[in-house]
Amino acid sequence: MTKRLAGAIDITVETFPGMVVYPGECETQKEFHFTPAPGQPITCTHWSLTAHAGTHLDAPRHFDPRGRAIAEYPPDFFEFRAAVLDATALRAQRRHADAAFIESKRALLDGCDAVLVKTHHGELWRAPAFDEGHTAIAHDAAALLAREGRFRLVGIDYFSVELWGVDVFNTHLSFLLNGIFILEGLDLSRIGEGVYTLICLPAKWRDAEAAPTRALLIP
Repeated sequence: MTKRLAGAIDITVETFPGMVVYPGECETQKEFHFTPAPGQPITCTHWSLTAHAGTHLDAPRHFDPRGRAIAEYPPDFFEFRAAVLDATALRAQRRHADAAFIESKRALLDGCDAVLVKTHHGELWRAPAFDEGHTAIAHDAAALLAREGRFRLVGIDYFSVELWGVDVFNTHLSFLLNGIFILEGLDLSRIGEGVYTLICLPAKWRDAEAAPTRALLIP
């Protein structure tokens, strides 16, 4: 490991067949095209999955057909100074990460261009089914972060930043229509509140609105 990545914490969830997916998305599947055998040492697998499986980045094109696609951004775009905000207590309060929550963490946001919201979702990745009651990022919080004009990415440690069951995806719209990437499907269970360097390079899928991503935090 290079000195640059020494101490980096992998916050990517594993992608595997049978993993829980967002309702309505295709299941993750893997088939072997070649398997090792006498005289044939090659392993080759075919994967079938949504671009939004596991840890992934949403680009503006996800909600804007004229928006930029994932491969149009250079690699150096995907390095950030990220504030991790601990929202684990919101579950018991039956609250989402709203504007008041963001304001309560204002001191952590100084000098940052990315925000990651840590919820109780670390335990949900081991659950057998999607949790419709998951903590999300409320629209007023999304609008607040978008108005500031300095954030380039917002993330959360479950399938979506959006509240389940809404008719209009206002949180996504507030971010993506203002050029703010969305990083979803993180594992922040081992991460304490604070400021980190975030590196999250997506797969370079042509014309894609999203792509699987390996995400790292460096204290």
